[in-house]
Amino acid sequence: MGVNDALNPNNEFVEITVDPRFASAPVALRGVLLQNKLGETFAFPDLTLEPGASLRVYTGQGNPTREALFWNRTQPAWDNWGDCVQLVYPSGGRYRVGYRSGCGLYDRCHQGLPPAFLLTA
Repeated sequence: MGVNDALNPNNEFVEITVDPRFASAPVALRGVLLQNKLGETFAFPDLTLEPGASLRVYTGQGNPTREALFWNRTQPAWDNWGDCVQLVYPSGGRYRVGYRSGCGLYDRCHQGLPPAFLLTA
């Protein structure tokens, strides 16, 4: 997703925004996973996002803040030629956003979930 991701894993990030059109209350991320098309996952810590708030999850290492979390990987997590960014809820519901058809038929879908999030990869 960035230039030379193998050397600079923080070139890659996913930005999650709580869409205030669909979420009128804070949204808890406890137990939610961020997953790529290979099934590799990042587990969110116990945190809550207000409607309209955004959070970036960077692939590499760093110090977490309210606006940025870090997967602590040393290699890229996202395929530049097409991947499927998924938020997976403990209930099994999924919110998927693909780029370059990385999710196949599901380039933008929310299975069993209200569309509370905007994902940018």
